[in-house]
Amino acid sequence: MNKDYWLSLFNQIKKEEVGSEQFLEMVRDYPYSDLAHTKLDTHRSLFRNHAEVIYGEGKSARQIVDIVLHQKKLAETSYLITRVSRDKAESILELMPELIFDPDAAILFKAKDNINGPEVPILTGGTADYSVAKEAAITLSYLGCTPKIYADVGVFGLHRLLAIRENLLRTRVAIVIAGMEAALASVAAGLIPGLVIGVPTSVGYGSGAGGKSALLSMLNSCAPNLAVVNIDSGFKAAYLAAIAIGEKFNETTS
Repeated sequence: MNKDYWLSLFNQIKKEEVGSEQFLEMVRDYPYSDLAHTKLDTHRSLFRNHAEVIYGEGKSARQIVDIVLHQKKLAETSYLITRVSRDKAESILELMPELIFDPDAAILFKAKDNINGPEVPILTGGTADYSVAKEAAITLSYLGCTPKIYADVGVFGLHRLLAIRENLLRTRVAIVIAGMEAALASVAAGLIPGLVIGVPTSVGYGSGAGGKSALLSMLNSCAPNLAVVNIDSGFKAAYLAAIAIGEKFNETTS
């Protein structure tokens, strides 16, 4: 139930095109709809400007379709479903072919047209971090920002990072994604004048402990402009970047 939905409803009431019984029927699901398996927040887009994002892991294909269909009923026009396996996505696409599946990001989405919001750079330490970068990039687009991925600029090849330095000097918010020792986050934060959101990834060998080494490395950085989210959390980084850059957006169902 976004702002346009409510304004349209108020205008119909004003013109007496909608009676009291119809009005009660239209708003009975405010502020949430009980779908038995999910309590969907129906007024999120009124103050976040986007429908509630759906966390796909742990939900069945049928449950996800139920949620999206209900969002459509409430006049939502863009959707984002994160952490969706390929098999589950294929099942959903059979029923909702208008959605797009990105296998790298494990995201199903239908984005708004003509995204031209502020640019948010996304830096990755290596190609192995790309799936997390894609999750962040698609989420940023959904939230009205313009993502720009700079892939494989890890500090072992420092010249690769320095080659894009001019592109980063006026950056208000950037996302840095790295595994192993995650040194890229500190070095990039030293080059970027604005906020840097670090995303440690589970990329690395045994002592990397599934991303815990990268997480601790980022948390112990001396860079005061570096904030850190959880391991592999590209969505969370994008969400925070959108807040920091002034966009309005949504939260995720749990």
